[in-house]
Amino acid sequence: MNSKNKILIALCVLFIFSLGVFGTRYFERGSVSKAEEVNMENTITVNAEGIYRIAPDIANLSLGVSIEKTTAKAAQDEVTRIMNATIDELGKQGIDKKDMQTASISIYPVYDYNPNNGSRTLKGYNVSNTLNVKVKDLTKVGNLLDIAIGKGINSDVSINFALDDPTSAYENALKLATKRGEAKAKVLADSIGVKVNKPLMVSEGTTSYYAPSIRNYLTNGAMAESDQSSSVPIEAGQLEMRAQVTMVYKY
Repeated sequence: MNSKNKILIALCVLFIFSLGVFGTRYFERGSVSKAEEVNMENTITVNAEGIYRIAPDIANLSLGVSIEKTTAKAAQDEVTRIMNATIDELGKQGIDKKDMQTASISIYPVYDYNPNNGSRTLKGYNVSNTLNVKVKDLTKVGNLLDIAIGKGINSDVSINFALDDPTSAYENALKLATKRGEAKAKVLADSIGVKVNKPLMVSEGTTSYYAPSIRNYLTNGAMAESDQSSSVPIEAGQLEMRAQVTMVYKY
């Protein structure tokens, strides 16, 4: 037998061996997938939502400053002065530097437009800067806003209440959703004269999160009130964590 025939025979043996191994694995996977299929006959499927309400424990402040000057440098210098003064004062009030972060910076030219001929003339430059601040002591929110406005903060001021760690709230909403789903399944089962026990399948759905917020703090009257001797009272209210589940029961 020459060498070419030996090579050909060896390749054939290798091919047959590979076909047996991979073919067996293929059919094994197919049988497992088939075994994992859920029999949906005689089942009740329900969708349920759980709503868990809790008081927020942090406030996220947005503090902006917008300055227009004849030169970009003059506007930038003024914005920098105001932001540095604000950050320094917030630090004195107990806000950690890691809880303050620059959110945005913008510089753009400002023009005067002539409506008669459509021409425009450079008027100056506008520089804006926004700072995000996380406040862990909600009793300080009103005072901190007054301080920031007193230092020159003049735009995009807002408050968003939240949870520092929403995990526990979500888990509670999930528990409420499953209890609601179980109750709905029993009502449906009773209505058709059958009984259900443990769910055959449970899956999570979408999650939504509603937190109270105050937008445009400077334009809703708060700025005028902030000149008073006491801070503007700010109530955090409650936030809502919503969880949805789909549950399948067999009867």
